[in-house]
Amino acid sequence: MCASSLIKDYYRRYNEDRIVQGDILRDVKFRDWDWDAKKRDIIIYEKELPYIVILTQDCDLEWDSKYRTTTQKNDDKKLQSILVCPAYGWEKFIKGEHLKKFELKMETIYSDKIKLIKEQQVSRFYYLEEDAKDQIPALVIDFKHYYTLPVEFLRYIYKIHYAYSMNELFRECLSQRFSFYLSRIGLPEIEKYVFSWHEISGKDNGKLIEFLTEKIGVGWVKTAKIEKNDNDNIIKVFTKKNSLSLKLNDEKTEVVLEIDNVRTNKFIAKMDNDELKIYMKKVV
Repeated sequence: MCASSLIKDYYRRYNEDRIVQGDILRDVKFRDWDWDAKKRDIIIYEKELPYIVILTQDCDLEWDSKYRTTTQKNDDKKLQSILVCPAYGWEKFIKGEHLKKFELKMETIYSDKIKLIKEQQVSRFYYLEEDAKDQIPALVIDFKHYYTLPVEFLRYIYKIHYAYSMNELFRECLSQRFSFYLSRIGLPEIEKYVFSWHEISGKDNGKLIEFLTEKIGVGWVKTAKIEKNDNDNIIKVFTKKNSLSLKLNDEKTEVVLEIDNVRTNKFIAKMDNDELKIYMKKVV
C-alpha cells in the first residue's frame, strides 16, 4: 500500500442508506433460470451464494438511489439491475470445492499459482484479503462468474445481508480488473514445443522441470525424481510428499497430466523424424 495514502485498511463498514459499489453481502439467496434442452422449457431454481460483491459503478448506484427516493420527472437514472460477482471462500477455492454444491468440479490450485493469485497476477481472479480483527475471511472472485440481480430485490435484503465494504481504492482496482478481463481479446492458440518424450529421463529432464514449474505452477518438482515406466507410456515425477504423472495414450497423440491423481491438463503428442514431441497450446 502506498505510504502516503490515507486509506489504511482494505475494508470498512458504511452507514449508507443505499447500495454502494464494493459492498459485500453474505448468504444471498435468489432465483436463477436456465434452459432445459430436453424439455425445451425454462427451469427456475433457487441459488445461494456465500458472498456477493457489488460491481455496478457507484455513480450509477447513487443516481438510482436518488431516483427511487425522490420525485423524478423521468426515468433516465433508473437502473434495471445491479451487477454482482460471487466471492468464494479461499480454502474451498484452492481445493476446487467451492462449487461442489452445484455439482461442479473445479481446478485444484497449487502453491506457485496460489502465490500469483494472492499477488493479483492472474487476470481471471481477484483475491480479497483476510482481516482477522474484524473476522473477515479470505475470499476470491472468479471473473467468469457474475450475475445481474434486480435493484428492488437487493434493496430489500441489503440491511439484513450487508457484511462490509471494500475501501474506495480497492473497489476501483477490482472494477478495472473486472473490466479488463471481460474486454480481453481472444487470440489464437499456437502449439509450442515443450520436450521430447524419448529424452525423458535424459537431456530433456530440465525442459520438463522448467515447464512444470513456470507454466503449470508446480514448484516442488525442482527437487523431484523423474522416472519412466517399462512400457514407455508414463512419466512419473515425485518426491516423498507429492507426485504427478504424464500419461501417453495408445495412439501416441495425447498426453494427460495428473497431479496427485487429479487430471489437470492435456498436451499434444506428434511424431517428428522418429521423435515423439510434446506440445502445449499457447495463446499468443
